[in-house]
Amino acid sequence: MTDHPFFRGRHSGRLILLVILVATFLRLYGLGVKQLWVDEIIQVISASPDSISEILSMVKESKGAVPLDYLIQHIIITIFGRFEFTVRIHAAIFGILAILVLYFLVEYLFDRRTALVCSFLYALYPLHHHYSQEARPYSFFVLLTLLSYYLFLKMLKENKNVYFVLYMLSFLLMIYTYYFGFLVVFTHCVYLLLSRKYSTDDGERVNGRIDGRFALKYAATLLIPFLLLLPWVVYSFENTQGLTPEQFGASLILRVIKELGNGSYPLAAVLILLAVAGYVYLKKQREAAHAALLLTWLLVPVPIIFLLIWARDYFFAIRQLLFVTPALYILVTLGIFFISERQQGSFKPTRVTVFLVSLVALISLTIIILHYPDKRDDFRSAAAFLERNVSAEDAIVCPEVTGILSYYYESVYARERKISQVLDVSGGAESGKLYIISTRYMKEEDKRRMDDLLQGIRPIRTVEFRGITIYVISPS
Repeated sequence: MTDHPFFRGRHSGRLILLVILVATFLRLYGLGVKQLWVDEIIQVISASPDSISEILSMVKESKGAVPLDYLIQHIIITIFGRFEFTVRIHAAIFGILAILVLYFLVEYLFDRRTALVCSFLYALYPLHHHYSQEARPYSFFVLLTLLSYYLFLKMLKENKNVYFVLYMLSFLLMIYTYYFGFLVVFTHCVYLLLSRKYSTDDGERVNGRIDGRFALKYAATLLIPFLLLLPWVVYSFENTQGLTPEQFGASLILRVIKELGNGSYPLAAVLILLAVAGYVYLKKQREAAHAALLLTWLLVPVPIIFLLIWARDYFFAIRQLLFVTPALYILVTLGIFFISERQQGSFKPTRVTVFLVSLVALISLTIIILHYPDKRDDFRSAAAFLERNVSAEDAIVCPEVTGILSYYYESVYARERKISQVLDVSGGAESGKLYIISTRYMKEEDKRRMDDLLQGIRPIRTVEFRGITIYVISPS
């Protein structure tokens, strides 16, 4: 695949700048508008203490968490304060940088035209956009995954010590951001085993020379970060066991496909079809090394992740697969060019390319626009209601969401009562009112107790917020 003249020289620099500006606008627009959702609040609270040791202790209590992103967020909170925009800004910046690194990675593998189209489409990818606007580590992890692949390929091709050191550093940062960093490096190892059979020009162009000395150096780059992570694994592994096991079946497969399109079957279907076309293109071009690299990145982690979910009684969330989606988009871009180049007659390849790129972009932008309204459980409004109405004599019952509410209403801890304490209203709220908060996060036992309480007492007021109901009960 060769570059079109338009993508050379000054044009390429201007185009990638335009792509980065588009990515920046999309990731910063509305960044502080939506309220934080539950996982974001938990991370922000964990990142807020003044003491590093206290932060690490709180991160330990989060399921399967590692501390790097929390510490970065702590620095930002310390400097700029704790607002929706500021606690998310690092995720947005990492998301923007990921687009740039993706461009360099694809240019290194293929050419500028492929790199520009791929980075443009990924800048519009709704799932990556979503996690670039969330105060969680997944955007950072995608960036580190892309960096690790770029350094892995440079190390493989050029065999320079500087790339071994940088690759080792990227591995260390990955596993201190998200445990799945081990999966990224595992895909590298699988590719190394597969690449031994590639003796074609394609294989040599990607791989360089792999011998015993290379293997020893590479083993050292993996061992050192692993040893540096061991203290954290020993410290926190006991809290990686989940409490909500996933239900495996056909419905889960459909859910994975739908969530790959950020809730859109049409986008997911288009991406999958174009990715298959991209793989066919690589096979026809006899670029077996490239095909193996991308398929290993895209497919190898998937069964391992589901095995881990099953083993640790955890649930599936599409964020667990976000780091494989750049490989998907590289294949999608190749598929677009493959379909375009096969057209004959009145349909010029350039027009077909523009049509397919526009189709993916239009669907993606539509999904992003549809997701801009805030549809999360409205803890911010519920907290504002409590702050306006709860007095010093009142009590609040809020099973499982005290910590979440405390982000917007710090006084909730001073007013909180357990549901078991207020089965007799006069004993729970003393002379004041009782505010009972019902959410989908309640345990079944607490829900049953709350229903029993509300059957015997008529609330003087019921207030509905999105995903939250507040019952106000008078002691008289």
